[in-house]
Amino acid sequence: MEILNAILAFTLSMVVFSALVTVLVELIQRGPIGRGKGLQAMIGRYFDDAMRGKLRLGIIANCAPGMAWSDEDLRRDFLETVTKDSGGSTPSSSTLPGMVARFFGFNTVKRLTVGEFIRRLAHTQIGLAISRCEDGNADSSSLEAVIHNLAHKFVAHGERARRKFSERARIFAVIVAILLAGWANIDVFRLFQQLQSDPAVVQSLLAAESKLLIENKVVQDALKKELNSVAEAKTEDDAAEARARLAAVRSSVKDLASTGLAIGDGYYPYCTTGSQDPVCKHLIDNAQKKCKASAAGDAKKLEQCAGQTVSVWHALKSSKDDARRWFFLIVLSGLLIGIGGPFWFNFYTGLSRWVGVLRGAKAKDASQQLLSTENAQSTDDTVVDAAALTASFRKEIAARGALNAT
Repeated sequence: MEILNAILAFTLSMVVFSALVTVLVELIQRGPIGRGKGLQAMIGRYFDDAMRGKLRLGIIANCAPGMAWSDEDLRRDFLETVTKDSGGSTPSSSTLPGMVARFFGFNTVKRLTVGEFIRRLAHTQIGLAISRCEDGNADSSSLEAVIHNLAHKFVAHGERARRKFSERARIFAVIVAILLAGWANIDVFRLFQQLQSDPAVVQSLLAAESKLLIENKVVQDALKKELNSVAEAKTEDDAAEARARLAAVRSSVKDLASTGLAIGDGYYPYCTTGSQDPVCKHLIDNAQKKCKASAAGDAKKLEQCAGQTVSVWHALKSSKDDARRWFFLIVLSGLLIGIGGPFWFNFYTGLSRWVGVLRGAKAKDASQQLLSTENAQSTDDTVVDAAALTASFRKEIAARGALNAT
């Protein structure tokens, strides 16, 4: 039973580490470069697929023959109009600050609904040409068919962008996990050895399991929502939700640290003062002996030697075998953490049901909820209301005409 408890405690710690990686990835993906550039790329692909070629040639030739715009000019106008963030002031795209902002996506909206896309479409040159087609056509249903087709293609491109965004996030999570393992000195081998030999740490972790599991399930659910929101409406509560999730993970990490887990700068190669790591103690003892030998009876220097430590670089280069082992275990730890919170959560709840550590019903419910969150396939459940979108398009065209007339 002790070995099973150690495995449970180890798995619980991996849940928390994975949640921390989740939040870090989410915060980075929320940044202007991550999401803004992703939306720009999606809209560019959309233009090339839906606007360039047959549709564009038909519209320009039949409805706006006098429009002297090249494909590249139309594409540039389409991208800037559809993706530009209308909130606040942004530099002109012809200036250096404007070009930098456009390249990195700083002045780009991060999310876009179908309705907002159609509204912005009306303010593009290609949208103006589409409206002129209706002016010369008594059959108003033709415009509705065009808008319906464009809206469906937008939804399809949004779905592909979500899948790509999700794949990129998972790959990035592994990289972040390895960096976190190196920074926090998370060695899974050392951690499991400690949990096997120290029942007090195991009991401390298991005592906090309910709080840790609830907090980290919320974080994992939030990540799934984030991965599926590439082309959804941006809400005013996004920033507050991100801060709340970060606070939840910070609380979990604080609870984890209070249990005395064998992680951090007290172990090789960081070797801070008072380290109980055998390798660190050996390196520090040697450094202090050399310091005392060079003190030559100087009382003040001898006092300083008592607090002598070693640098990370000195610790790594002092023993190539220890350095190689540390790097290997850090990468291994990062890969295990990067597997993701859902895997570790499900492993924990499944094992805990088996050994009777948790009450089966609650653990089973939580596990099933998280499994559905992780494994649910994205489906195109967006309802395209062509009539409403067409009405919105006409309204924006009318507003554009009224603005130009003033």
